[in-house]
Amino acid sequence: MPGKYFAITTPESSKIVTIVGELDGSSINILHYAISESTFFRAGKIQDAIPDAVQAIRHTLPACDSDIVIESTHLGISGALSTQVNAENTITIPPHREISLKDKQTVDSAAIPALDASLPIGYELLDYVPLHYYVGPEKKLDPLGHQGDSLTVAAVGIAAHKNSMNVIEECLHRASINTVRSIPLATAAAHATLISDERYEAMAVIDIGHCVTNVSVCIDGKIIASKSFMSGGESVTQDIRQVFNAKDPETIKHSFGSCVPSLVRGAKSIAIKKTNGEIHLESQSKLAAVIQARVETDIIAPILKYIDKEIIPLTKLSGGIVLVGGTARLKHIEDLTKMIAADLGCPHILIQNPTEITPPYINNLPDELKSPRFAAPLGVLSIASSWLENEPEQTKAVDESLSFGTSFARALAGVFGA
Repeated sequence: MPGKYFAITTPESSKIVTIVGELDGSSINILHYAISESTFFRAGKIQDAIPDAVQAIRHTLPACDSDIVIESTHLGISGALSTQVNAENTITIPPHREISLKDKQTVDSAAIPALDASLPIGYELLDYVPLHYYVGPEKKLDPLGHQGDSLTVAAVGIAAHKNSMNVIEECLHRASINTVRSIPLATAAAHATLISDERYEAMAVIDIGHCVTNVSVCIDGKIIASKSFMSGGESVTQDIRQVFNAKDPETIKHSFGSCVPSLVRGAKSIAIKKTNGEIHLESQSKLAAVIQARVETDIIAPILKYIDKEIIPLTKLSGGIVLVGGTARLKHIEDLTKMIAADLGCPHILIQNPTEITPPYINNLPDELKSPRFAAPLGVLSIASSWLENEPEQTKAVDESLSFGTSFARALAGVFGA
């Protein structure tokens, strides 16, 4: 008997990824995937390129068998279009009574209007998670069974810019896609990257994309903090174009680049084709110095400082840091990250830079999607399947309270050729 068919689509700053899956128990079978390289969904540039963006989305749509009816489509929201808000909510607990599950559910649900009140103008709440609780003045990860005169939840929400979302909605509708729920990409990569016991370590996942870098910190199985930084591999590419007047800086970056000049063994001159067609020899060490300056200053250093100063000391990240995303493919980026961490007083931190992301619950995962470049789309796939498997009624209720108003249609209506 077939399982539930569902799809995810993730319009990002450099690509659009669509995956169709079948929920088979607690596993996911991949039925189709497609990738459209695209720059149409960069923040602030969508409005000017709607027809091209629609065409790029259509290139990712499958011609599914007639007996496959996709029940739901889930949209990944770029960190460039979202922001994080924090809020607390408190309820009174009667004397001499332990805190119950109902108390916890009551304070959690009441956090939504508190987060709504904290939103910047023009934003709407997309999702939220309780970070921790206070029973009276005492901080607790889980308040159940404790006694106190009050229960407070500290919650974090991710909100999306409504005007940008309306434009994305228009693009999706023109491409015959109606979504049922939106998932923030700011935390998605962590869901695909941290598996099994790793979720219960204190870890950080840094997803370095084309224009946006997302960081998530996970402790005791919960993502306790996330933030999007408006910097990524594109700034490195632009530096190479400007410094070397290179015609194809992206290829040069990944073919000859390094994040640490001193680790470029046998550094030599490399042939770089200029924008005028001429070929000049340039120093590979100089190329590495250009890359290091941008990656260190704009990407890695600000993120490590954010984690260390605002979330958790780097020395307490027992599970270390995981680097994913397209820009994580840069040679020696893990060495540079370790050097910056050492400068911040954490010389022994574990830095992981996996060459493949292979969640065990995804069957027949195509080799192309195993690249860390696709950690976020795989995370969206994981989150969507979890909702479909475990929380159909609860998800519906949360959807209604966290919906984008008129932003998204509620049914797929035979999308992808039905």
